[in-house]
This record gives sequence, C-alpha cells and structure tokens, in this order.
Amino acid sequence: MFRALALTIVLIPLSSAVRAQDGHAHDGPAPERLGQVHFPSACRPAVQARFERAVALLHSFWYEEAARTFAAVGEADPACALAHWGIAMSALHPLWTPPTPEQHVAARAHAERAVALSRPGTRPRDYA
Repeated sequence: MFRALALTIVLIPLSSAVRAQDGHAHDGPAPERLGQVHFPSACRPAVQARFERAVALLHSFWYEEAARTFAAVGEADPACALAHWGIAMSALHPLWTPPTPEQHVAARAHAERAVALSRPGTRPRDYA
C-alpha cells in the first residue's frame, strides 16, 4: 500500500510534465503567447511592435524565428541598428550548440553594422 502511494506521488508530477510538452515543437510557427516586452528603440515607430516581438522571441529561445523577425524589421527600417544586434544575438544559443563558423561571421557582420548605424552614447553603440 505504501509503495503504491509513493509511486503515485512520484508519477503524477511526471505525467503533468509530459502533458505540458504536448504539441511543443521548435520548428513550427512561433507561439503568440510570448509575454509583453517594452524595449524602446530608435527604429521607426512603424516597426516598433515587430521589433519588440522579435525581442520576446529571442528571450523565449526561439532563435530562428527571432532572426527572421529582426531581419524583417531591418528590411522595413534599414537604419534600425538594434535589428542588426538582434540578428547577431539570435546566432548565440547559450543552452545548446554554439554558432557555426559561418553563423559567427554573419553575426559579427551584423554587430559591426549595428555599430556603424548608431551614434555614440546610444544603446546600440553601448552594446559594442
């Protein structure tokens, strides 16, 4: 009896953890429940919401989607230095694989572009 009770106590939390993973994939569309991000930037107001979504994706470890979203921000606002920083940061996967040599070179180029687009004393320049 005690053994069955102990086993039940151990297995119930495990079954909840398994159910929590149902439908959780890293190769599908990004979830929309990312939380709220308020990250002021010098980017055009028209891209601010998309930029903040990209930051939320980055902080949710959705690196590939974050990189695509930051790239879209950069295309819509070529002067948005923080979009380039976001692309560079999206190449860093601190919990698993490091960037490949090609990804490292591309990330560095985006970081350098961010610095080139920013003025001294601004957030993008301070990240350098």
